[in-house]
Formats: sequence, structure tokens, C-alpha cells
Amino acid sequence: MHDDPSMADGDLSIRALSPADHQPVEATIRAGLAEHWGSLDDSLNPDLADMASSYAHGTTLVAVRSGEVVGTATLVPRGSGGAEIVRMSVHSRCRRAGVGRALVDALVSHARRAGHTRLILETSAHWDDVVDFYRACGFVLTHHEQGAYGRDAWFERHLDRPGGGRLIVLCGLPGSGKTTLARRLVIERPALRLCPDEWMTALDLDLWDAAARSGVEARQWHLAQTLLILGDTVVLEWGVWSRGERDRLREGARALGAAAELHHLDVPMDELWRRVAARDLPDPPIRRAQLESWATQIEVPDADELQRYDLAPTDHRTEV
Repeated sequence: MHDDPSMADGDLSIRALSPADHQPVEATIRAGLAEHWGSLDDSLNPDLADMASSYAHGTTLVAVRSGEVVGTATLVPRGSGGAEIVRMSVHSRCRRAGVGRALVDALVSHARRAGHTRLILETSAHWDDVVDFYRACGFVLTHHEQGAYGRDAWFERHLDRPGGGRLIVLCGLPGSGKTTLARRLVIERPALRLCPDEWMTALDLDLWDAAARSGVEARQWHLAQTLLILGDTVVLEWGVWSRGERDRLREGARALGAAAELHHLDVPMDELWRRVAARDLPDPPIRRAQLESWATQIEVPDADELQRYDLAPTDHRTEV
């Protein structure tokens, strides 16, 4: 196992596995497997008995908070400049607290120092929260395989690409001018514009079908991630009313080395309704009462949120 410098964030530290960590690391991984699968077959996990020996050619890191091991992950060289992340697990009470991201960041830093140019990893395709986490960390889904215990999802992240991409997120209600702004940005930047309504119309999908819309947006985000890795600019014409969704998009872009900018389009209700009423779509048409209800649901970006984004070359976030 190679040495890895300690990384600290508040009371969280990331360091190399030590002999004293073996038991808590094994317990953390076993608990995670039992939680996901409902039971644990020791015969399928012989490597856990001695992680140091099992992954002597790799690097195992542990996350420690307040003196307690709360997470672990291992990086294994796979040849041709690649390495695989395996045996990643975070204690259930410490999830969504930055532990997993800190482990991934530490492994990425170690991989770069070791000369690796590509990281891969595999997880069960039906573990939606895990799949979402890896995507937020900048990994791109490459393919699915039918494994011995179900359908597996394979991810990769390239470390040798300079980034330079830019994600432009448009936030606003129907009629706020998202399409007008997006079409202008496509020419000015240039950029690729991703609009769920247009994809759904082209596929003859019901614009009111929430499940279909979620599926289209998932595919658009997958495409956007690939383009950001390649250094391109992408305009997401989604509306993104929730700050949580905007945060995930911003963090996902930053994990890929891309910039992220946010444009909030704020238009008075009477003007919104005038624009919406003049449209032919969707069917059934939007009613004013719906528009007024949606206006109470959107989480308007505040100064704290806006300052977390990159400024546009010419800042016109409030232009309509």
C-alpha cells in the first residue's frame, strides 16, 4: 500500500489505512453490504478479513471523524493508466455529510500523483442513491453489465482532460424567457441547448407526464456531463425550481472541472400569463391558477446561492 498524505476538513480527516483501522474498516464495509443486500455472505467477501494484504498493491484510505472510522475506500491500479475504486463505504449515520466526497477527492488526488489518467468503478444499478452520488462526483455512466448478483452499472472519470467546460443553468417559470435566452446563448458562447419540452415533443410524449420528463432530463444530464468533460458549454433549459436540484447540477459540473453559472429569470405574473396564454402548447394548456401556484413553489435564488456560481463573461443573469 502506498502512503497518502492526510487531508482534513474540520473534524474530518482522510488518511492511509493503519493496522488499528482493520477492524472498524471491515465492520463499516460489512454493515454497508448488509444494509444494501439485506444479508451478508462471508464466503463472497474473503478480502475483508485482511484489507492490507488483499489490496497491498493498491491504496486504502479511511475517513476519521472525532477519532472514529466513519468511511473507507480503496484505489487499485488496473494498468494502461487506469485505476479502479473498490470497497467504498460510509457509515450510515455519516452519509450526506461530505464523507464520501472527501474520500473520492482524496483518491482522485492520489491517482493523479500516481500518474493514473482514468478512474473506473462499479456499483449495483438499482442502488439509486449510490449511482446519483458517483454522478455528482464527476463520474460518467459508461455501460451496464449483468453481474453474478444483478445488473451492474459501470462508471468512469478521466483525469487527464483539462476541463474548461461550462454549465449554464436557467431558472424560471413558464413564460419567463428561458427559451429566448437559451437560443441567444447558443449563438453567443457557442453552446449546446438542452430543452426537455422539445425532446418530449419530438418523441411524441405527453408534456404533463412527470415520469417521462424525469427520464428525458436524466438522459440530457448524462449527455451534458459527457460534453462538459470534453470542454464544451451546455445550456440546461429545465426551469430548476428547487435549490437542491440546482446545487446538484452545480456540484456535478464542478466535479468535472467545469464552470457553472446560473441565470434566474424573474418576470411579473401578468407578463408571464400574457406570454403563456399566447402559446399553442401544451395540451391541455396551462391555466393562470396553475402559474400562480407554481410561483409560490419556486425557490428563488438568493444572494448566498448566486455567489456560489461563476459569473458569465458578460453577466446578464437577470436578463429576460
